[in-house]
Amino acid sequence: LGATIEYPFLWCMPSRGPIVGGSDLRMSPGDLACILRKLGIENCVVTTDFGQWMNPPPAEGMRMAIAALLQAGLVPEQVSTLVKTNPLRLIGNTS
Repeated sequence: LGATIEYPFLWCMPSRGPIVGGSDLRMSPGDLACILRKLGIENCVVTTDFGQWMNPPPAEGMRMAIAALLQAGLVPEQVSTLVKTNPLRLIGNTS
């Protein structure tokens, strides 16, 4: 229906609290890759949601997210779409 879903890599970090409202919101990079494939790479954006003292700086977190998604089996073009193409499209930049 045209929605774009954001998945923060923070959900894959050990520092993420295990239980929120009775639910475990952590996931492995492999689980994240599986969800992204099911929903369609073109419908998702991967961010870090980092900036907290216990996590790496956001730029390092994005490097980690990219490496983890590649290791989980996504190809470079899919990862580029998730972290570059789709975010640019959301802000109206299609070049």
